[in-house]
Amino acid sequence: MFSRPLIPPVFACIAGILWGSAFTETGPLVFIAFGAFLPLSGFALYKKSTQIFSLALIPAVFAFGAVSISARLSPDHPENHISRFTRDFRSLVVGVVDSDPLVLPGRYRMVLQTKYLGDSSREISGKFRVTVYGEAEPPNCGDTVSVYSKIRQTRNFQNPGGFDYERYMALQGIWVTGYSKPEHVAVLQTHKSIEIIEKFKKFRRCIAELIDTRIEPPAVAAVLAALMLGDKTQITDSEREAFSKAGVSHLLAISGLHVGIIAFICHFGFVRLFSYVPWLLWRGWTRKATAAACVFPVVFYGILTGMSISTQRAVMMVLVFLAALFIDRDSDVSNTLAAAGLAILMIDPAALFSISFQLSFAAVAFIIYGVGRIRQAKKNRRGIQAVFDKLKMIIWVSIFATLGTAPFIMTYFHRISLVGPFVNCMMIPMIGFIVIPLGLLSVFAYPFSGRLSEMLLDASAFILAPAMKLIRSIAKWPFASVETTIPTPMEIVCFYSISCALIYFLGVRVRKVHPASGQPGFKAAVAACVIGLVLLGADISRRIHDYFRNTELSVTILDVGQGSATFLTGPKRTSMLIDGGGFYNNEIFDVGHRIVSPFIRRLKYKSLDTVILSHPDSDHMNGLFYIASHYRVGDFLSVGDPEKYQNYKDLLSIFSEQGVRPAAFDETPRRRRINGVDIAVLHPPKDYLERGTILSRQNDNNNSIVVKIVYGSVSFLFTGDILADAEAELCELYGDRLKSDVLIAPHHGSKTSSTERFLKYVNPKIVVISCGWKNMFHFPHSSVLERYAKYSRDVYRTDINGAIVFQTDGESLSVRPWVEQNSAQSP
Repeated sequence: MFSRPLIPPVFACIAGILWGSAFTETGPLVFIAFGAFLPLSGFALYKKSTQIFSLALIPAVFAFGAVSISARLSPDHPENHISRFTRDFRSLVVGVVDSDPLVLPGRYRMVLQTKYLGDSSREISGKFRVTVYGEAEPPNCGDTVSVYSKIRQTRNFQNPGGFDYERYMALQGIWVTGYSKPEHVAVLQTHKSIEIIEKFKKFRRCIAELIDTRIEPPAVAAVLAALMLGDKTQITDSEREAFSKAGVSHLLAISGLHVGIIAFICHFGFVRLFSYVPWLLWRGWTRKATAAACVFPVVFYGILTGMSISTQRAVMMVLVFLAALFIDRDSDVSNTLAAAGLAILMIDPAALFSISFQLSFAAVAFIIYGVGRIRQAKKNRRGIQAVFDKLKMIIWVSIFATLGTAPFIMTYFHRISLVGPFVNCMMIPMIGFIVIPLGLLSVFAYPFSGRLSEMLLDASAFILAPAMKLIRSIAKWPFASVETTIPTPMEIVCFYSISCALIYFLGVRVRKVHPASGQPGFKAAVAACVIGLVLLGADISRRIHDYFRNTELSVTILDVGQGSATFLTGPKRTSMLIDGGGFYNNEIFDVGHRIVSPFIRRLKYKSLDTVILSHPDSDHMNGLFYIASHYRVGDFLSVGDPEKYQNYKDLLSIFSEQGVRPAAFDETPRRRRINGVDIAVLHPPKDYLERGTILSRQNDNNNSIVVKIVYGSVSFLFTGDILADAEAELCELYGDRLKSDVLIAPHHGSKTSSTERFLKYVNPKIVVISCGWKNMFHFPHSSVLERYAKYSRDVYRTDINGAIVFQTDGESLSVRPWVEQNSAQSP
């Protein structure tokens, strides 16, 4: 381990960051680390020992990581910080645009370094992120702007295992957000940036315009813009999906791969060029000169692609490698990778939690370990045999990179490509070593010869077009990729333990080395493999036990904002989804993709027995688009007129394409029993469409599906968005049979529902209101809350309590709000 002295400190830094993100009190660590670092570092200098100095760094970087990340997550904001001025009415905020705004379809997003509140002329500080909806030219970085917007604290959707949006924003120093329109944004003072920066921005816009106007079809132009300029906004969802299924989605994001390829090509060219310079050869400076010369194209490519956070990390990682080559003191690639990781984490500790950092370092670390294990002694092979050797190594590199990133890919993207290692063997040389270099040469040629630049750009697109066509074709193969669940931390540990052990044993076989069983490496590999298999076996046994022995019904009302979505699991992994939540525009935020699906995947479900859509309102339906496209669904039950709602018609089409034919509502059994769980559809009547002339039937809320679910002696009543008329109809038809232990409040607690008579018949012990935090409809209404307090024991709200989880064995009922808080509190 100490032959690579920077590896222990980088792991210590990671441990410190994780500690500081979990525990905010880190003050004592500084004194402990300082007390340990001084004597150890002094002793290391006395002994001139790198190993001892590495030990001295461990407590120091651990404390640094813990303190720095804790300071970001739990800062002591000053009295004038904008987070202390949150308000539900629009205010004039004046600030300086902190970075180039992110332009998205139909909107742009900018971060302001605030200066003062216009309505009070009070000076303020802190970052404020504003999303401006509408087609408009965004201001430039450095401009002073005013914006009318509400100031709202960042807030999570409170669901088990959900994405921690608050922490994600806090790591960027953002604690408040707002929304506005173009007419409410004004540039007060334009920023005159450094002339060379302005010229480069103009140059970049010219390249973007050249790609857009010259390259056909638009899909090729969009991908070329992503590869050359880092602009992925024009890439369609279908194109992203194809790249993901083929296992090459990483090519669309500027990462260590792209920057590393540029560095490799430049190194290859410069080392041969400088070999003809006698002055460098005499002094033995060819390697140093090559490393120094590679810095310019690497940095230039990073700036050209926008220098996003992930690109900055990639450039920094490659620069550390180049620095190691320049100083000619550390040729160990593992230690150099550790140096790059440590440098990045010391500058930006929040990088540890970024997808790009995790994917890049996991891939490179596994490649280094794997290639180091299987690399044979050098042989003087020539001709076709040498070609085969290189081809095999490329395949192995792709396999190792896939293994290293697999747990993270499953966690973040819920899909594993089965053909990825082999497709990468084709696409990385085509795109990485031909398309990108030709595009970069086109950029370099642009100021000198427009014609030459166009020719190089055309050549780049000429290679890219068939590559994309091949990717689309492969993505259509039925076995190209598989949808996955989200692995648990234990499963990730098992995966890496077993994978590392298998790579060790593979290296033993490939290199034809037979280590004695007593060697440390062999013992460690066997122990890792055994521990991984034992833990994995225990996890599988638990799942089998849950499948055959589980006798509980679990009902989770998810926090999806202003909307409704409930996931139910029963004995033998029976599953049902009632509504999918949703915002009015899935392009802005897809509830199904971002909230509902991750929750289901964490429970290890890839298929759903039943999906019920209570009615085709966007806040109940739009989240189901993603579910319909990515899950195997057994039955789909819904109501509504497809000719009346285009979105509803589109959803039915997606289900149909997936082989799910929604049954006609009038032919659907009103009662069914699945593994001991009774499901009864109480509303609407089968002929609700024929009775559309009745006034109450003209409001689609009154046509919501009402479902009563009974397990043993415990019952749940799901009511959709029914109004008073539908409640009266239910009372007439069922009377006391409406009685239920848990009532999911009609229409999110609107005053047009939850009548006295209806609540008297239902007589719930618990009421759950699914509604959005400070929603524009002011749900739930105060009069309704008073009625709930009269008829029920407890009232829970997703806007306050987050997800509400019920567990029952058919006799007892337990309830666990995700956020323990007084349910009577108003937002």
